[in-house]
Amino acid sequence: MGQFFDFSQADERSLRVTPYGLYTSGKLDPDAALEIHRSSIESAEIRAAVPNDLRKRFERLRQKYLFGVVDYEQFTDVADSALMMYEPVLRARFVEFFNSRRARLVRRDGTTSTIAVKSYDAVHQQIRSEGFVKVETANGPIAFNGTLDGLMRWARAEGLLRGQRARGKERLVARMRNRLSHASSYHILSPVDATLGIRDIAEFVNQLWGIPTPGGRIYPAPIRRDVLAIGWDRPGVRTSAGYANFSEFDDPDWLWVLLKGSFHDPDLLHFDARYAATRLPSEYVWGPGSKLEAMSWLAANRPNPDVVELVDRLFMIRHDGERLFLPQEPAVAFGLPADERGGRWYLVRADVSNDAFCCIRARLDSDPAHANGCLCATEVLGKGSWRHVERRLLELTPELRPWLPPDVRVTSSYMPRFVKVLKTSPS
Repeated sequence: MGQFFDFSQADERSLRVTPYGLYTSGKLDPDAALEIHRSSIESAEIRAAVPNDLRKRFERLRQKYLFGVVDYEQFTDVADSALMMYEPVLRARFVEFFNSRRARLVRRDGTTSTIAVKSYDAVHQQIRSEGFVKVETANGPIAFNGTLDGLMRWARAEGLLRGQRARGKERLVARMRNRLSHASSYHILSPVDATLGIRDIAEFVNQLWGIPTPGGRIYPAPIRRDVLAIGWDRPGVRTSAGYANFSEFDDPDWLWVLLKGSFHDPDLLHFDARYAATRLPSEYVWGPGSKLEAMSWLAANRPNPDVVELVDRLFMIRHDGERLFLPQEPAVAFGLPADERGGRWYLVRADVSNDAFCCIRARLDSDPAHANGCLCATEVLGKGSWRHVERRLLELTPELRPWLPPDVRVTSSYMPRFVKVLKTSPS
């Protein structure tokens, strides 16, 4: 098995490149190692909207990373320095955010004061000396102690950070930074740790200034959805999928459905028009029908690709008796007939439908990890009867309109539409 080590002693014949670094078990020419390391962080950059001093600090980090080719312990220094950069970045964003307004802080006794934010050190000193414990945000007052953890909560409450899975990463960053600050023992990290540290802090900084990362690991930008075609034979044994040009599909007896989605979705062949069974957002367009009918419809209607968000999506989940149904898109659930609105409903914010489903299932199964809340990458925004959750949904998305597509799904998919939940708690 290969290992990470000094690339000046490596051999290019045994090198393997991964998306997050280098993996090798032989020797590599130092010049080749330098070029490959440079390419591994090439896409990690901080945009011009970010203050210049932060961009310079990040660039120094990138340059130091390259010295790891000849001094392996530089990778440890880079990974640690990237982790220590989160709080200065948040401090700078806090000051810039309140540049044209005053921060409203709340004391322990409930009294409030508004203060000018000229420098973060001055704000932190006032917090400590005057006993401020909360700060007013767009979503109401939140606990605020001026430390990294408080700054993370503030940035999320103001909507500067996004994504439910990213919340877990933010909590982890705070714990890791605190552990590093108080560490007394020697440690060594790999090029992969350094590469991820650089990429992650670049995503974080750009997101704080409102710039998501295309293809990002933590704060991804919206993705393009193309018009795709999924087809299956009459017995429902063979299935195929591709872009809706049908250039490689000649069997006239197959049935086809058209949808908007990503061809790179690993769960594409689980597509269900009424349930969120795919990993990435997908939407029913037409079908099922023959290839000729699909081509005729495409020629007449010419549907266009679109762009959709990957994070902070809303899902509706129904629990009726022993059945817990798969999540549904709000517009689809909003269009359901009255006889499919029974039971208890949950309105959940999540990045992936399966995150929402697993969280609700664990709550109903009385999972001990959910006894006093949970650390799932989800946020339950409403629960109760259909009418109760419907009101909450319309508060969040007043422009929502019902849209109930035909009851269509890929016949070869083994994805059930519901599971039985035998042991339920009053979640």
